[in-house]
Amino acid sequence: MVFRRLRLAIGVLGVLAAGYLPVYGCSIHGFSEASAPQRFIAPARPHYASSGEPEPTDVHENTDEVRRVVLEIKPDARGDGRLTDLARWAAMERLSAGTTPSTLEVDRTSRRLGITAPFPMLLFVNLEASSWSDDLRRALLAQPRSTRHNQLGVYVDDSGLAVVALAASHVTIEPVPRHLPLGAPLELRAQLAPGWTRPEWLMTGPDGRVRRLNGALSQTLEGLEPGTHQIELLARGPFGLEVAANFPVGVGCEPEVESADLSGILWAPTAEAFLQAANRIRQRAGLAPLQRDATLDRIAASHTADMATAGFFAHESPTRGSTHERMRKAGFPYQRYGENIGRARSSEEIHTLWLRSPGHRANLLDPDFTHIGLGVTTDGSTAPPVIIATQIFGGS
Repeated sequence: MVFRRLRLAIGVLGVLAAGYLPVYGCSIHGFSEASAPQRFIAPARPHYASSGEPEPTDVHENTDEVRRVVLEIKPDARGDGRLTDLARWAAMERLSAGTTPSTLEVDRTSRRLGITAPFPMLLFVNLEASSWSDDLRRALLAQPRSTRHNQLGVYVDDSGLAVVALAASHVTIEPVPRHLPLGAPLELRAQLAPGWTRPEWLMTGPDGRVRRLNGALSQTLEGLEPGTHQIELLARGPFGLEVAANFPVGVGCEPEVESADLSGILWAPTAEAFLQAANRIRQRAGLAPLQRDATLDRIAASHTADMATAGFFAHESPTRGSTHERMRKAGFPYQRYGENIGRARSSEEIHTLWLRSPGHRANLLDPDFTHIGLGVTTDGSTAPPVIIATQIFGGS
């Protein structure tokens, strides 16, 4: 079978995904309205940048101990003041509201801070628990081995709550303004880390349509219409195609992180629910629904099970090879295909993250795709459990 065109989009890591540590202990519960801490408003940065900022020097006395434990498992992680601000914001949200921030809130705050790495991960730790260091080690070791975090922020509150923020950045991007005046060009300049190849920029415009740019790492985009443009850089790393950067730029306005209309969908961690969600998204875009295909289902279910049992999260399997190899071995019946993978706390979070990624969005809204295969499972080895999903699209 000759495949005319390959279209892949790496599934981004869901924020607060595997390894999220629930916070225990009376020290963080029972705040009255009067005694609850004030929310921390993370200071907005004027530019996006892939490189980190200096960490604050005025920190809690236990910060270094938490950082030491993290570096045992993530020795390549370097401190980033923006991630420290993200961790502090998440801690204040947890303490004041009593719940962890939503995916949308974490993503929006990350972009306000000028972070380009896709969807930083947060871990919440109760330092008053005698086992906190072992709990943190287990949470870090539970992360997919394909995710190589190299940026770190730690915030410790006087209540005993610590928050660890981790991100994976494998590209150097020259500063990009978070918002541009009308008529100004958007300059994109990037350099991939060693071992990363085949870059491609994508952009979702204010009209929701995805535009694929050429493979040059330097781009000058002119004549952009007013509104928010979601920018994404894809590249191939050790585990296949991945999102190297993802961020919104506002033209004539402040950039907005899309809050997709996913109402009316019966969310559940099942293939049937994912099919309903995909077709509802396509219906709202005026596209024909996708039909289930048994061969695609087998390919998708096999890859989801492989990711769950082998402890990785990527398009390329350490044992079963690349997406192309998996398709060929299974007797893929179509001439074009695409693959989305997702990992998050809920089915709704996975779809929200997919729609904010131009690469994933392009697959979901490709009018030439006619069939879909789905593999969905729940990984109960983490606290809380996470959903792992694979979508395989096929078309002529």
